Amino acid sequence: MLDHPNNAVGYRVEYAGRSLCYVSDTSHIPGEPNKNILGLIKGADLVIYDAMFTEPEFAERPHWGHSTWEEGARLVKSAGAKQLVLFHHDPARSDSDLDTLGACAAEVFPSTLVAQEGKMLDL
Repeated sequence: MLDHPNNAVGYRVEYAGRSLCYVSDTSHIPGEPNKNILGLIKGADLVIYDAMFTEPEFAERPHWGHSTWEEGARLVKSAGAKQLVLFHHDPARSDSDLDTLGACAAEVFPSTLVAQEGKMLDL
């Protein structure tokens, strides 16, 4: 179970020794990692995570049901996941904004990508 008004769920798909986790529409409580998410993404090869906000934006909208790239990076590090893909972007962000966000995130967790329409990844 994820932290979202009216509930939401995350998914883990495992196939041929690989795992992909999809964590959309989730919020968080700063300083309290979501144990459900940590269990879901533990050791995953790829985690797709809701990154609608930056931490300053999240502080203004903590109950909107969306999270931050910073929280995604903390979770994948704690869970020993291998790669983070940020998605569910604020629709007001430009491509340039997303490039900047992705560069910042990659400094914190080097195996981070920003989701893009049409982008394909091979597990």
